[in-house]
Amino acid sequence: MSGLVNQSADARSKTIGQNFRVRAWVTFNGSQLSGTITNHSSGNVSSITVHSKGVYTINFTTALPDANYAVAGIPNGNASNAEDMEIMIDTGTAPTASACKIFAASGHTPGSVTGVVNNPTSIRMIFVR
Repeated sequence: MSGLVNQSADARSKTIGQNFRVRAWVTFNGSQLSGTITNHSSGNVSSITVHSKGVYTINFTTALPDANYAVAGIPNGNASNAEDMEIMIDTGTAPTASACKIFAASGHTPGSVTGVVNNPTSIRMIFVR
């Protein structure tokens, strides 16, 4: 009996895995204040554009199926208030299948780039669809 359950669970996870998976990932040093970050580790990320302190666009090598993906990011360091820093999608620029604009901030107003925008020494992100 348990073999059937395991086989069914395995079949379900294979189907789910084909439909929803990490489409891109990146780790980079966010302390650069302008230009393009070229020194990064990634999968399916062609470049990272720095717009200003703590504001970045992650550009995908191969476009995602659409712009309806989930983003998770972890910032680390370089601010006295880094313990409450977070990564957010810039609501002023809608994500596209080929890029996602984000910012790192703490003490912010939800939905806007306000509060203290930080440039963390390390940012780790995944994009799931």
